[in-house]
Amino acid sequence: MPKFVGDITNVAGGLLSVFDAVLPLQENWSIHDAAAGTNAKVYKCDGDILFYVYVGDNQTNYGLIRLWATWDNITHTGSGSQTANISFCKSRSAYNIYINGNRFIYINLDSSKNNGHYCGLIKRIDTSKKLVLVVGGAANWAYQEYNFLSGFGDATDTKALLMEDVDGNASVSVYPMINSNSRIHDLDGKIRINETPLCHKTVNPRYFIGWYDGVVCLLNMPTGWPPGTGDRITVNGMDWISYNENISIAYAQNKCLVRVED
Repeated sequence: MPKFVGDITNVAGGLLSVFDAVLPLQENWSIHDAAAGTNAKVYKCDGDILFYVYVGDNQTNYGLIRLWATWDNITHTGSGSQTANISFCKSRSAYNIYINGNRFIYINLDSSKNNGHYCGLIKRIDTSKKLVLVVGGAANWAYQEYNFLSGFGDATDTKALLMEDVDGNASVSVYPMINSNSRIHDLDGKIRINETPLCHKTVNPRYFIGWYDGVVCLLNMPTGWPPGTGDRITVNGMDWISYNENISIAYAQNKCLVRVED
C-alpha cells in the first residue's frame, strides 16, 4: 500500500528520518544527496518529470522544502527552475504519507490537528509543461494551525509554488479553484469526487493549468460533510480519507480529502 503511517519526532532531523524510511522504497524516488548540509538531504523523483526535493531539517517544529530542476550532489548545489522555501510541519506526533511515482502527500497530525502538505507533479492539461508543485507554509510557519490542503490561496502564511510555470518562470504561486461554500453534489443528488483544479497566479485571467493529484480542497464546508478525520469515503471502488483541522481560528473546520492509491 502506498499509504504509510507512523510517529515523528519533533527534533532536528525528525522529518528526514520519516522521508528516508518512506520515499526511497517507492518507484521513481531515491536519496540523491545525503550530505546537502547539516540535517539536510536532497531526494530525486525521476518520474514523468525529473525534479529534486531539498529538505533542510535543522530546526524543531518544521522542515524547509525546496524544489529544484537540477541538483549537483558533488558541489551540493541546485540550479535551473526552483521554488522558494516552503515549510512542512513536524510538531504533531504522527504522520501519514500518500505516495506514487510522481508526488507525495504528507500529513502531520495528532488527535485534533492535521497539517496537510503536497510535493510533486500535478495532473496537467499540457503534459509537456514541468508543473511540479509544493504546498505548505511560508518559511517558519508550518507548525501553525492550518491544513494547507484545504484550499488556501497564496497568502502571508500559506504557500503553493510551482517549480516552473507554463511560461518557464520559476517559483510562481498557484491557487486552488474552489468555492468555500460549494457542495460536491450533481443534479441527480449523487456526490462527485474530483481532484481540485489549480490555476496560475496572473492578474487576469488566472489560467487553469491542471488538477491536484489525489486532493480535494474543501476549506470550511458545512459541519457534517465530509465526516471526521480518518473516515473513508468510497467512490467507484476508490477510497478517500477525510482530514479536518477542528480548531477555532479564522479558517476553522478547514477540510480536505486525500485519495488512497490502488
